[in-house]
Amino acid sequence: SAKREREKLGMLREKLEIEEGVVNYHDDLYCASEKTLVEIIQKVDNSKNNIDIIAHNPGLEDLAAMLSDESEPFATCTVMQIEFEIDDWKQVDKVTGKRTLLLSPKTI
Repeated sequence: SAKREREKLGMLREKLEIEEGVVNYHDDLYCASEKTLVEIIQKVDNSKNNIDIIAHNPGLEDLAAMLSDESEPFATCTVMQIEFEIDDWKQVDKVTGKRTLLLSPKTI
């Protein structure tokens, strides 16, 4: 729900064709730990096949490493995509995902 993150999302929404009504803002994402981020993911409605999380480090970097078992430093504006072969968001946990994309300002 941070102002800067809302601005980033505003820039991405048009390119990614994200409708406004599907966006949820969570105050607890701000400087959240990997544990908190996993708990948030595990509460996602199972009717959602894809989710995006915009938050701050070190939580996101730690989360990505924990979920994919691939440690990569995140510069500002890094994007990582992780895919899961799960039936329920509650199944998201350590090394349950596979990194399929990593974009950073240096690689774009």
